[in-house]
Amino acid sequence: NDVKLRNKLCLDNTNCYLRISDDFGYDMAGNSILEVNTTAFNSQHLPTAFIPDVTAPAAVEFSINMNVGHLTLTFDETVQVLTLEIIELVIQDRWNASEIHKLTGGTRLTTENG
Repeated sequence: NDVKLRNKLCLDNTNCYLRISDDFGYDMAGNSILEVNTTAFNSQHLPTAFIPDVTAPAAVEFSINMNVGHLTLTFDETVQVLTLEIIELVIQDRWNASEIHKLTGGTRLTTENG
């Protein structure tokens, strides 16, 4: 999910390079793996296979604090917070609701800012 937070990283196989330091690992004889650094990048350091993210995020849990009016949603993957439309949320009394309340606004907080 940290990679997904970076909007321009690994969107396809043309912007997804791998850099390896010589401290990454060793072969069976104790020789370090060859370093791949930014001055040596070429097409060999692009992924040979790239599978883009096509799975939609899902809300996996929520909590609500009626004293202060906070609703917290947790998703199963990183989401773009600014794309969340708060007015599309509905609080209801049960699955086949007899009473509902559609939210009319609010403030978006993330784990990074709130």
